[in-house]
Amino acid sequence: MVDRPEDPAAERSAAVDLAGGARRRRLARSTALFSLATLLSRFVGLFREVVVRRYFGVEGSINTFTVAFQVPNLVRALVADSALSAAFVPIFSEMLEKGDRARAWRVASTIFWLMLLGLGGITALFMLLAPWVMRPFGYEGAEQDLVVGLARVLFPIVVLLGLSGVIVGILNSYEQFTVPALTPVLWNLAIIAALVVGVPLLAPSAIDAAFRIYMLPQGIFAVAVATVLFPALSRLAARADTDGFRETVSSGLRQIGFLLLPASAVTAVLSVPIVRLLYERGAFGDEETTIVAQGLAAFVIGLTFNGTMLMLNRAFFSLQNAWIPTAVALGNLVLNAALDAALFRVGIWGIPLATSIVNIAGTVALLILLRRRLGRLQGRQTIDAYVRTAVASGLAAAVAFGTWYGLDQWLGRSLGAQIVSVGLGLTLAVAAFLGAARILRIQELDALLSLLRRSRPSV
Repeated sequence: MVDRPEDPAAERSAAVDLAGGARRRRLARSTALFSLATLLSRFVGLFREVVVRRYFGVEGSINTFTVAFQVPNLVRALVADSALSAAFVPIFSEMLEKGDRARAWRVASTIFWLMLLGLGGITALFMLLAPWVMRPFGYEGAEQDLVVGLARVLFPIVVLLGLSGVIVGILNSYEQFTVPALTPVLWNLAIIAALVVGVPLLAPSAIDAAFRIYMLPQGIFAVAVATVLFPALSRLAARADTDGFRETVSSGLRQIGFLLLPASAVTAVLSVPIVRLLYERGAFGDEETTIVAQGLAAFVIGLTFNGTMLMLNRAFFSLQNAWIPTAVALGNLVLNAALDAALFRVGIWGIPLATSIVNIAGTVALLILLRRRLGRLQGRQTIDAYVRTAVASGLAAAVAFGTWYGLDQWLGRSLGAQIVSVGLGLTLAVAAFLGAARILRIQELDALLSLLRRSRPSV
């Protein structure tokens, strides 16, 4: 006698739940792998900055290399990154989702050649016009010749990074994140090698030194979450699954808050010892430590908002609606310029503070505009998670500062003592945050613990 099959609807529902659970686990693993790869990349980048500060300190004007790099880097960010984020990845993902792989790869090939030819033409034009492009930066004589020469050498990076962006977009659409996250490691190692074998004397700015530390948690956490969720958002948008899209965006915002709020609080209270441990040697002394720490503390005020902006921008790009984040970015640019002009007189930390204020304003604008597009965004649930996370983050910051301060008074400030005091302060802060998160029942902790349990080898 053959058993009758179960209810087909129930079986389909169970199959959907199983597939959804498998997908969530895969995304969680991808986020973890991307975070680890980005962690390595950021640490290598931070080590690069340690080497720079060891040789050059932070005094003086921004060096010609930094200025020469800004123009091609801006062109790359506006043309290559924005175009890929706004158009290519969502369209490529949508075609894959619909099973039209041949057409998707034709689009990828077309974009690749357009990038090569278009960016190649832009690069050639900028190299030709470099003397006029770099003139507004105020260099004269030999310094003008140097900055023009460096700009011409650096402009081809626009083409290389544009093409690599296409490849990274394809890999991300296939939910392959680790290799793209590791590519900056080679770039930073090349710069370190150049510094070691010898470069002209620079004068990097204090803002750059603070910015590199600020970008460490940003790159590890916010970029990882937004990058891993981006292809999923593109697929949900392609299916017109508004509920799934809304839930994924809201979940991403809560995850970013859970990771960046404690990072902001702890970094702010330990800004001086962190800067001292990383940079204070050679030409970098107590005065430079104070200046950079002030900039770092001002930067981290907007750390969480910067991460939420990244997530919200990816949401609009997934909806193939690029004009909204572009308009907000232009508004931010105007606001940033006005605030820079108003705040730079208060000290080095004025410009980082302006950046944080702009991040807050941009987040509010994007949230309002996305809510108009999607309706509710699980606002109460997200605010509740942020409030609980903020409480836990405050406790973590108190533990971090108390631990560091006591050990600093007891052990002194040799290199070994600083490693112990700062390291133990950070370690106990993480433990305090996780403990408080469990007591406060922050749901994002459960996802983290579930990921850690799954990563343990089976016995």
